[in-house]
Amino acid sequence: MAGESKQKAVHYKRAVIKNSCSSLQTILEDAVGVGGAFEKVDHRQEYLVPGDDSGGARFINKSTNFKTLFFGQLISFEKGRSQALLTMNGDVSFYNIKSITSSQIAISSDKDEEGEEQVDGAKREFVDSFLYFGVYGNHIVMMQSSALRSKDLETHLNWLLKGAGVLDSSSEIILQDKPTEEAFRQLQNAPVKSIKIGAPVKGSAVENPSSERSLVEVNQVRKIKFMPEGKGGDVIAAAVGENWVEKLDLKEALDEANLQVQIEITYLRKTTKRGQQVIDSIATSLRHMDDEDFQIELKGGGVLVGKDLRLSGNLSVKYHNGLVDEDDLYLKMHKWLNSKISLGDIDDVT
Repeated sequence: MAGESKQKAVHYKRAVIKNSCSSLQTILEDAVGVGGAFEKVDHRQEYLVPGDDSGGARFINKSTNFKTLFFGQLISFEKGRSQALLTMNGDVSFYNIKSITSSQIAISSDKDEEGEEQVDGAKREFVDSFLYFGVYGNHIVMMQSSALRSKDLETHLNWLLKGAGVLDSSSEIILQDKPTEEAFRQLQNAPVKSIKIGAPVKGSAVENPSSERSLVEVNQVRKIKFMPEGKGGDVIAAAVGENWVEKLDLKEALDEANLQVQIEITYLRKTTKRGQQVIDSIATSLRHMDDEDFQIELKGGGVLVGKDLRLSGNLSVKYHNGLVDEDDLYLKMHKWLNSKISLGDIDDVT
């Protein structure tokens, strides 16, 4: 595949570190840099199932310092995962699909495709996902993927830095959002009236164990019930109990019924404290929710949706043979973060 460019979203986060006077950049460099406890990649693999190395792991595969920023490549993989392979072979009614596992990919020479020496006993695994991030002091810019999100980065950083001994066990890292300047002004000038958290309720068909089956007729009679899945279903179950579907007597597919659960948190008393405290609370509490899953109503009629409360941008990122050109990405992430500091969108306090 020839080189190409793709538009990718980058997001800003600010690391808030409890019980630590050091910046995230400093303690990361202490943990994985030269002489650090997790300098070697084998030592910094967080197993997806704690204590079980047979499933898979996520870890900072490599890192570098570029123009005053610490950049890292967070990856995840599942051991022995198979990949479906489609063989397109001419004028046929269908193409054959087979699976190939990482163990079937032989390392057949002493050097790989890019001329790098291979170590005896080396193994290959399919990489499930990538997340790229840059850190300047406590400022973070990141390009996430569908499988590796800010929540995963936050969880991994806490595991990594505590395990490396550069962060106390009583400390905690929170990757906080930064509202846009317009959202900041609105939140400063108007009290928050309510916060609405909503998510669609998705349904999946489950065969009833007591299904009636005919021994004579060809057609089988089955009773199907639809069970809620996803965040919407979880919210309802937590609020009203696991058997809420039966209580409501919903007999159609939930997707067809186009249901949506919404929780509204309303301030019933006059708000006396506003400003930065409210902003920080919102930025922390809703930091891992999808943009479309929440909105904030302000007294007087203003409405802020998820994207208003997060500082984000788009970059044209170069790819070669399906992989990110990391030098190009890091340069553009560095320029983007610097521009936000220069424009005053981000305080120049590391």
